Amino acid sequence: MLFRKELLLGVAAFAAFTSPAFAQSASQVVPDSYAPVAQQPGGPVVIPQDMPTQVPDGAEDLVVTLNGVRIEGAVADPAAVAALESQLLGRPVKVAAIFEAAHELERYFAANGEALTRVVVPAQDLADGAILRLVVVQGQIEAVNTDALPRAVRRKVASYLAPLVGKPGVKIGQIERKLLLASDVPGLTMRSTLVPGSKPGMSVLAVEGDYRPLGVMLGFNNLQSDGLGREAVSLGFDFNGNLGLGETIYLRASGDPSDGYFDKRPRNRVLAAGVVAPIGNDGLSLNIEGVDARTAGNVPINRPRFASHFQRLSTRLSYPFVLSRTTRLTGTVAFDVANEDITLIEPAQFGVSRDRLRVARLGGDFATAFSGGGQMSAAMELSQGLNIAGARSAADATPTLPLSRAGADADFTALNVSAGIDLPLAQHVAGRLRGSAQTSFGYALVNSESFGIAHGDAISTLSQGLLQGDTGYALRGELQFPFTVAEGDLFLAPYVFGANGRVLLKQPSALERRDTAAWAYGAGVRLAGNHGARWGLNAEYGAAEVDGIPGAPGRFSLSFQLSY
Repeated sequence: MLFRKELLLGVAAFAAFTSPAFAQSASQVVPDSYAPVAQQPGGPVVIPQDMPTQVPDGAEDLVVTLNGVRIEGAVADPAAVAALESQLLGRPVKVAAIFEAAHELERYFAANGEALTRVVVPAQDLADGAILRLVVVQGQIEAVNTDALPRAVRRKVASYLAPLVGKPGVKIGQIERKLLLASDVPGLTMRSTLVPGSKPGMSVLAVEGDYRPLGVMLGFNNLQSDGLGREAVSLGFDFNGNLGLGETIYLRASGDPSDGYFDKRPRNRVLAAGVVAPIGNDGLSLNIEGVDARTAGNVPINRPRFASHFQRLSTRLSYPFVLSRTTRLTGTVAFDVANEDITLIEPAQFGVSRDRLRVARLGGDFATAFSGGGQMSAAMELSQGLNIAGARSAADATPTLPLSRAGADADFTALNVSAGIDLPLAQHVAGRLRGSAQTSFGYALVNSESFGIAHGDAISTLSQGLLQGDTGYALRGELQFPFTVAEGDLFLAPYVFGANGRVLLKQPSALERRDTAAWAYGAGVRLAGNHGARWGLNAEYGAAEVDGIPGAPGRFSLSFQLSY
């Protein structure tokens, strides 16, 4: 027992220099979610512009002087009516101009989201001094045609679009929302158009598309630490809508397959499985995901070697409050059950720390595209640790089996925010800015809740997950030089970058760094293509300067992903 206590003190002293500011436990190399990202639709709904009332033969030759205009049906804005009257009253006008004015009023309704509304010139006797009668017919979708869709997704798509049928005055924003929800049916690439219906104001929504019941992803990167083998490969499968519910069942595996991948204590192995399923037909979705991650990094001779085992079960509910072709605002509530054990495996074997967290989360994601090109995104997540349902608090910890961080507890609060913007600056010149930050409101956090700045949107020249803290920030800027070649089949974007970040530990021990800052700079190139299968490659060389790591060498990073 005395030997174990002495060894624990030695291990703690060593670990203080490597964790958490310079850590890579299993929880710190696992992303927040492995769920597939919803694909953007193949294109907007196409509304034919040549849908006005037909101009009768000879209308160019007939002239009439009107005494007024009476509009029946939907009420138009007084300014739009005044503009129409200024075109038609006070002078002789051709009958053809009356139909053009009616079409102009239709464009007014379209500009206000009522693209299906029609302005009809009914049969009437028009003589000098007559009152022109126009009838506004509120637009409706009289039917949805899904015959051109694959049978496996036809019923689910129809369920999203059915609420549009027979709805008076349906607006283009309502149509877009339903189409975007239908486009998110897993494995589906959908196209749509509105065609004239059986009478004025009526339209038929026709949809078609391609469907893949199975998606496969392959990946490679050399972003890991030397201890975890530097290189990692990944494999993923998406089973799309095989139950006919619009669901995705996904499997993921990643890590270092060359060094005991299926052993009890692999060098680096992450396994994940989950399901995303819609609830109803207005965008609410449920995601349940399980993750099992194990790491046992190699170390120099005569240094202690640790193994880490992280397990997480996540349940998430998401709802798109705003959904259009250019803007998406999604809210999420989640509950995580997360367990992590860190064990000394050389030169002896015993537990070093044990975490059991139960965390409620509330978050939101926002993304919008600018009309002149470029896009912006932002995200926020508030996390609240709960000392319930088997959570392990500081009171439950023991001197021989503590939590992974001194001063941490199962009850904590943390806020994480991030934002990004991409803007074209000139032809073949673009700017990218990414920022993220976290505050723990004075709490010390266990490993799995710490904030990392060593990743692709921050200090990318360090091993993934290396720099961690309770509170911190990261900021990265890029100047890009994008091109498309091979008739648009290949996207190429060389870039230069600079990044700065900082992490702070709350209640650090005497041997831990309270404050660690890092800078990075370098250049790289991104390539992407979509020729039957989507692929992307990122190659980068850069250097970093990190407090506590003198003379950090330059690093060449490579990542590749192929999906089909």
